Amino acid sequence: MEEMARGSERLLEAYRAGGFKLDEGLVNDVAERLREIDLHDILIKGQPIPDFMRASFKVDDPKQGGMVIGELLDVFGGREGLPATIRLFPRGIPWPGEFNVDVLINHHQF
Repeated sequence: MEEMARGSERLLEAYRAGGFKLDEGLVNDVAERLREIDLHDILIKGQPIPDFMRASFKVDDPKQGGMVIGELLDVFGGREGLPATIRLFPRGIPWPGEFNVDVLINHHQF
């Protein structure tokens, strides 16, 4: 009969195989590059070492949205294994007057 791994063993294995962790350098790079942009919302979580960040930026037009995405890609591009997602959402009906740029950096989701 096959022996099953205990939950605590699986938890320790997942912790040891942790992968990417947020660091102060990454957060500083994002803050520095986008200091002129309106940060709408930010959430950083993970104990003892943060491994999840969600941020939302409000931009006025598609050109500024493209600039924000370009800056984020420059910051993220030099970090191998960074699990990041960037999304651009229009705001306004019937024509978008503003855009949200949402960024998600997340080690893993359960």
